[in-house]
Amino acid sequence: MTLLGPNARNESGGTPPGIEWRPPADTRRVLLAGDETALPAVASVLESLAATRPGVTGHALVEVAGAADVLPLAAPSGVRVVWCPRDGRPRGAALAAALHEVLDAPTAARPSTPLADVDVDHEVLWETGEGAQGWYGWLAGEAAMVRGLRRHLVQERGVDRRSVTFMGYWREGRAEG
Repeated sequence: MTLLGPNARNESGGTPPGIEWRPPADTRRVLLAGDETALPAVASVLESLAATRPGVTGHALVEVAGAADVLPLAAPSGVRVVWCPRDGRPRGAALAAALHEVLDAPTAARPSTPLADVDVDHEVLWETGEGAQGWYGWLAGEAAMVRGLRRHLVQERGVDRRSVTFMGYWREGRAEG
C-alpha cells in the first residue's frame, strides 16, 4: 500500500489544501475521524501535534476496509489511535461505533448553532471549525458518512458545530469532473 497526502511543509506557508486543520491555541483535546481517504491528513495532523502541542489528549479514529489495511501510525502519547476495520459493514458503520465509544467532548442540551442538512449529492460538505472550550474536532472522508457523523455530534450530542471541521472529500458512486 502507498500512502500519499498533502505536504504539511508546503512552500506557500499556509495549510495544505484538503487538511483545514486549524485548532485554536488553547486546544487541549482533539478528535480526528475519517476513512482511508483522510488517512494522509490524519497522519500529517498527528505528526504536527507531536511537534506543536505537547500534552494534547484525544483520539484519532480511522476507518479502513479491513484489518490488513491497518498501518503503523505515530501519535503523541496522549492521543489514542483507533483503527476501525469495516470488514464488510457499510461505509461509516465502524467509524460511527468507535465515535460513540470514545466521544468525551463537551456537550450541551441543544446545539448552539442551527444545523441545516447538506444534500451531499448536490452540495459540498466543507465546514471549517474554530474550536471551543479547549476542544477541537476534525472529520473527513466520504461525504454521506461525514454528514451522518456531523448529525450525531451536533444534533444528538449537542457539540457546537463551530468546534468541528467537517469535510466531505468525495461521494461514493460519483466521479468528480
